[in-house]
Amino acid sequence: MLRGQASFCVRVARCIVKKADKSNRNNLMIAGLEKNYTAKQTILVDGVATLQPQVIAVLQAANDASSATAAAEAAYHKAVADEAAAEAAADVTYLSLKAYFLLSNKKTPQVLSDYGLEPVAKQVPTAEVKAAAAKKRAATVAARGVVGKRKRAAITAPAPAATTPAPAVTTPKS
Repeated sequence: MLRGQASFCVRVARCIVKKADKSNRNNLMIAGLEKNYTAKQTILVDGVATLQPQVIAVLQAANDASSATAAAEAAYHKAVADEAAAEAAADVTYLSLKAYFLLSNKKTPQVLSDYGLEPVAKQVPTAEVKAAAAKKRAATVAARGVVGKRKRAAITAPAPAATTPAPAVTTPKS
């Protein structure tokens, strides 16, 4: 506890103190207890007479637990970083192997299934897609005419909308 916080901490049930500050205050308290009390003397802790070694053991246990937590946290963060690096290397290897096996075994789906892969299904365009592409090609050629490949790449035209004959509207004569 820092000076000035003592009265505030007495009034509220709990103070927010950093781990390093708690460890430091515990170490200072241990040093004071070892300097001013012998191992056979008792100290009142919450109204209970407690031997000096027991009090020191409680404070030291808190310090040890804090140190163990910090070490475990550092080990956890290192393990997470190691996992991320291993996953990245595994992804590169997997994608490379997948491309290799799909290329070398594209005609044998049984072999691909041994690796947990499926052959790539060739996508065949439907008649409607082919018809739309033909209309778009014809519209593009009509828009640009016959030109060289550089100008051809720069010009495109949308496919003409399908025209349906509008119903004839007749007005009755009176």
